[in-house]
This record gives sequence, structure tokens and C-alpha cells, in this order.
Amino acid sequence: ELKALSPDCAIETDFSIVIPDAYVTNITERLSLYSTIDNLKSQEELEMFQISLIDRFGPLPKEVEALANTVLMRWKAEKIGFEKLVLKNGIMKGYFVPSENESYYKSEVFGTILSYVQQHSKSCRLKEQSKKLILFVDNINSIEKATQLLEDILLKVALPHE
Repeated sequence: ELKALSPDCAIETDFSIVIPDAYVTNITERLSLYSTIDNLKSQEELEMFQISLIDRFGPLPKEVEALANTVLMRWKAEKIGFEKLVLKNGIMKGYFVPSENESYYKSEVFGTILSYVQQHSKSCRLKEQSKKLILFVDNINSIEKATQLLEDILLKVALPHE
């Protein structure tokens, strides 16, 4: 299991990732649920959280499913070394840890990302803006698609090289 290389990855998106008022009508309870989901640490805890929501409030609306998928996506982004992930207008931007973190830029994870970008040069590119390295990926039109792309990168890191 890869450890998070970034302690906390901020997520910005134009997708709806909320607990709808109609699903949980009490605002205090909704805020408490946001706090709970933000503090989950594992896939099992996330699944238990979703089960408890279903037990208490009924089937999960698509916005709550997107919220849960965003948590998974954030965990994967942290393992890759992103400080921030932006999903807007069909483009995913992954902001890497600061350039002073030399060991990260010499790591197997970063090497795998470079290889992934080379293999997917039609949809991926790296750019430096304001001394920050950013991975741009086109045609990311859902939280699920972004999560799968991050998972694909992580799987390549975990596999032994031929």
C-alpha cells in the first residue's frame, strides 16, 4: 500500500458533490456528516459511512455518491503527490508538491507519472506555472473518470518493472 505523499489534497470541481438538503434536512446534521466524511481514513470506513447513510436516510442520491467518489479520488491524488486537484470544464489539473521536495521528483511515483504522460501525450501534458508543476489531463468529464485515471497511475507504480 502506497503512503500519501501529500498530507492533504485540496479538491476544486464544478461537479455537484454535496449532501442535498432534501436528503438530510437538518443543517447541523449535514455539517456533521461533512466533517465525518472528511476524517475517514480507509475504503472500509467510507463503505461503512455510506451504509449508515442508507440506513438512516435511504438510497444515496448521485451527489452523495459523487462526494464519496471524491474522497477516494483525493486519497489517490495524495498518494500520487498532488497538493491540489482541479476538475473543471472537462480538464483535470493535478498540482504537484513543491519543487523543493527533491526526493519526490526522484521517486518511482514521479517517474511513473512521467512515463504515463509520455504514453498518453495526446491527452496529458506537464506545465510549470508560477514555479508549480501541474499535470493537465483532457477529457475528464466525471469524478469516476478522474479516479480511474489516478488508479491507473498508482497501479503502474505498484507493479514490478519488466
